[in-house]
Amino acid sequence: MTYVEFFDRTSVRNICSCLADNPQRVIFVGDNKKLMERYISIYRELFLSRGRDIDFSCRCVAKNDIDSVIEVLSDIVEKNNEVVFDLDGGDDCFLMAVGMIYERYFDRDIKLQRVNIQANTLTVGKEQKHIPPLSVPEHISIYDGNVIFDDVIHEGTHIWDYTEDFKRDIDKIWEICCRDNSLWNREIKDLSVLEKNRMPSKDRLYIMVNKTSPLPGIKIMPALIKAGLIYDYKETDSYISYRYKNHQVKRCLGKAGQALEMKIYSVARSVCDSKGNTVYDDVMNGVCIDWDGDDLEKGESIVVENEIDVMMTKGVVPVFISCKNGQVEVDELYKLNTVAGRFGGDYAKKVLVVTSLERGGARNSELFCERAASMGIRVIENIHHMRPGELERVIKNLWRT
Repeated sequence: MTYVEFFDRTSVRNICSCLADNPQRVIFVGDNKKLMERYISIYRELFLSRGRDIDFSCRCVAKNDIDSVIEVLSDIVEKNNEVVFDLDGGDDCFLMAVGMIYERYFDRDIKLQRVNIQANTLTVGKEQKHIPPLSVPEHISIYDGNVIFDDVIHEGTHIWDYTEDFKRDIDKIWEICCRDNSLWNREIKDLSVLEKNRMPSKDRLYIMVNKTSPLPGIKIMPALIKAGLIYDYKETDSYISYRYKNHQVKRCLGKAGQALEMKIYSVARSVCDSKGNTVYDDVMNGVCIDWDGDDLEKGESIVVENEIDVMMTKGVVPVFISCKNGQVEVDELYKLNTVAGRFGGDYAKKVLVVTSLERGGARNSELFCERAASMGIRVIENIHHMRPGELERVIKNLWRT
């Protein structure tokens, strides 16, 4: 079987056929040969990693020249059996050409297909097929990027050991943060000061700081101790010492915005549909992206433009979330819009989760939300005041927005 795809800048449209079916070959038709060849190498690598060796190739046509398109499509039909045309990519010129080819070669049993991204289905003739999901790294890769992990660079993406115990720890951290998120932001920065001034120790969980200079008083420390997140707290005239529960808890308490980010991550990991199945196929946070996919292969320094606070996939629909547990500037909208457009295309869902927008007054908040709406960004405010179950209901449906 040969699939004909009209090359599209929204990359996921180009590979739904290969995800749902098992074609022998895929021929891309478009007007930019160099670009098509670049993405063919990306798609080939993706499917080889899935154990699929597909014959990808491309045919170049003159833009908006229907005669050129018809000539190329006719040649493809005459040289291949069982040809399927995907109607989701390309412009009106391509679709018109397909209609003419379909009529001209009616006896060749040409098939036409449509993709329903929201329903996650591929329809070929009267047959409907399920489209398997993409992981977060796979989704980034088909847009010529790479997820960089923390075993490559220190600031890279961390993979959590998401256990029930860790989930409870995240809930405890979030509950303390919600009591006073402004205080939380200040106090977590003070914890970082203590970490920076700690006495040398092979045990990275143990913090001991000499009182040789004024030290910040951590007002949230009693709450962290009561929640079992910090142990063995001791303060004398000469030093302060304590121990984190484990490395994951320590990492969660390493920066002020991590509490909100981890809560969104945790809810997205665990929220289920009416059948008891997890809604999202993959969830990652602190997603560090190398925007030039060649850097790792060439051994060059990695260029990281942005970090995605939380990203999840539902089928082949990506959801990009920016989390702000404090002040938020309008620049955040542009950053989110840029990264989602670059690595999600037309199907990207964009969400900004904030504790408050009131810093600039109600009018400024209204203007902020209007600007967000114009970019297709959903803004979720006052997340720290949501009632039990409300956040879960919101997260569950983000992929539909």
